[in-house]
Amino acid sequence: MTVAIDPDIDFSGVAVAASRGITVSRKSFPDLIDYIKSNQPTEVLLEAGWLNKKSNFHGGKNDLIRQSIARSVGENHAVGKLIAQFCAHLGVHCTLVKPFHKIWKNGKISHEEINTQLVGKGFTPLKRKTNQDERDALLILLMWL
Repeated sequence: MTVAIDPDIDFSGVAVAASRGITVSRKSFPDLIDYIKSNQPTEVLLEAGWLNKKSNFHGGKNDLIRQSIARSVGENHAVGKLIAQFCAHLGVHCTLVKPFHKIWKNGKISHEEINTQLVGKGFTPLKRKTNQDERDALLILLMWL
């Protein structure tokens, strides 16, 4: 079983490829840790935004908004680093994946576009709507398969 994770401070996007197909969900940090611990995946693919070399300075005009964005980005990076540490602690292979370039309309992949990707890889489209964290995790998984 391969698990792809888009880490987030509130709910991380999780995509799982197992013998029964692909599933997507959102998990809080404690639920995600419990999931990894109880399922012992063969591999975790973890989006690692902190590997980006380009700095993303958030100073200047609208300082409060930019500082809030910077804080959120830092918190998400910290969650990702903790997930990687936990995988290492359990002996679960964890591959750090740099975020993909945003090439889709409005910079984010839509539910319809992710379903097209699924069908193109031979999987059944998702019936329920997904949020961006779930789609990002699923995109990581699809690019890896």
